[in-house]
Amino acid sequence: MKMKPFKTGLCVIGVACAIGLANAQTARANTIIVNTSSNNPSPAQCNLRNAIIAANTDSAVGGCTEGKGADTIIVPAGDHDIYSSVFSSTITIAGEGVNVTKLGSNSNMLITEEGDVTFASLLIGGFSNAGKTKLSTCKIYNVGSNNFSIILNMATGQLTFDQCDSSLSRIENFGKLNIDGGNWVTTGSYVQLNNTISGTAIIRNTQLKTVLNTTYNPNSTITNAGDLRLELTDCVRTNSSFTEAGGCINNTGKLHMLYSRVHGFSAKSGGGIYNSGEAIIEWSAIYENRAENGGGIENTGRMTLIGSSVYSNSLNGSVSYGAGIRNVGGMLNVIGSNINGNVGGGLYNFGGELLVDTSAIYDNSSTSYGAGIYNNQRGVALPSKLTVMNSRIYNNRASEFGGGISNDTDMILSNSAIYSNTAKRGAGLSHFSGNAELVNVTLSGNVLTEEATGSAMRVSSGGLTMTNVTINGSVLAATWPGAGPNGEVRIANSILSGSAPNCSQSGTVVFNSLGNNIISDNSCKTFLIASNDNHNTDPLLGPLASDGGAPPTHALLTNSPAKNAANIVLAPPADQRGTPRIWGGVADIGAYEAVDLSGIRRVYIALAAR
Repeated sequence: MKMKPFKTGLCVIGVACAIGLANAQTARANTIIVNTSSNNPSPAQCNLRNAIIAANTDSAVGGCTEGKGADTIIVPAGDHDIYSSVFSSTITIAGEGVNVTKLGSNSNMLITEEGDVTFASLLIGGFSNAGKTKLSTCKIYNVGSNNFSIILNMATGQLTFDQCDSSLSRIENFGKLNIDGGNWVTTGSYVQLNNTISGTAIIRNTQLKTVLNTTYNPNSTITNAGDLRLELTDCVRTNSSFTEAGGCINNTGKLHMLYSRVHGFSAKSGGGIYNSGEAIIEWSAIYENRAENGGGIENTGRMTLIGSSVYSNSLNGSVSYGAGIRNVGGMLNVIGSNINGNVGGGLYNFGGELLVDTSAIYDNSSTSYGAGIYNNQRGVALPSKLTVMNSRIYNNRASEFGGGISNDTDMILSNSAIYSNTAKRGAGLSHFSGNAELVNVTLSGNVLTEEATGSAMRVSSGGLTMTNVTINGSVLAATWPGAGPNGEVRIANSILSGSAPNCSQSGTVVFNSLGNNIISDNSCKTFLIASNDNHNTDPLLGPLASDGGAPPTHALLTNSPAKNAANIVLAPPADQRGTPRIWGGVADIGAYEAVDLSGIRRVYIALAAR
């Protein structure tokens, strides 16, 4: 093994220093010039194979000058055969450009653990790396009859691609991989990157494009079982070929995706991304993907979306929910994100935990249930749980139940707005079973296409509690065949207005007033019978608007009877917008707390003149 040269520090002794520097420069490196591409060079000629041996052994080989330390090999235009070559020292291979200097190689070419190799400005096939290798302004090409080149980065390998392009290549990574820039195009039916359990991969500023020549290919563009980070990367498939799971990424390890895009893929599960590991997706977009399950994303592991968009994804086959994201038995957090324009529903939670926080779910459609969100229980052993807070669910369209939300199990909604959704039944919210709790929620302008009542919500069984809720629409409590045990709708500090009748009931589902409610007509008089409920009373609401907060609310007008009329014990400490509830000693009814500043003393302090 060659020793790397020792670099001296600052010299202060005249002649001795000059002699030392001259000797160091001589020992540090040599330039070996290749002057032929022949495999059978004359004694005076130097081909690339012999140049590599000369650099490795610090000796003259054939017509190649001897290597000295960290060597540079200059390779002219032409096809240069380096099959089965071994790199075991510090070497730079410099070509004249990817269109003129071509290195014939395959995975039999090896960079050993002692190797520290840089390839620059050339075209190269596959190889194996156990050392430290960097390719700069290069291109990877197909060298064999199988229509792909294999690059094997072993556990000890450190492999970097800097502004390189790739065609028909496959990377098996067991070590450390860094791809920065370039266009990576796969047109064969092979995995482009397999990052194994021991592998760490970073892909930045890169175009990942898959153009398969088959209609079915079981492999993803990236299969990750290790630690993968994508930054500023565009992953796209340009034809309609079909993948088994995760068109762009099938992740069983750790995935961190940042400022990147996944689009144009089609798969059986997870059109764009399939995750059964741990994934964080930040400030990224997943769009225009298709799948039988999970058009954009399917998650069975742990996933968090932050500041991202999942939109315009769709479903193949008969399933009609989960076109945006399908969460099956996993944990999914959607934070500060948009789920919109998905054909087949925005979010589907089946036997998992789903959190939606400070997000917008809108313009999604479904031919079945839950166009915005469908929270569906997966048997008694695997119940689902849905939590929505500080969010907007609007303009979603379901052909059956729950334009905004369809819920079959436990659910908590707080500080959110459900508005302008459409469905045959339960246009805003359809609750079938489990325990649902609504606190500081506004339901407004939801439209039914079939039933006469239940535009805001329809409750079929289970328990549903509303505290400080504002409803501009109607509530229907109706037993649905096979819905389960009797249901109960409990209402406190809430407003029901804007649609006649405000309440309707059929079957065994019942209303139970916890007091301090305002109802704009008399339709609830036989259901809500607390002494401090006010029936046939106009709550004097303003139009739906973002009154100081992102999820819109109905403000209380000046003389609204809802002001200072709530049960302070039941009222939450702040309203839907986060405004403190207690002004003047008593909270307001509904999701909105009116802030009266008239009694606050203003103190003016003069600024001292300078």
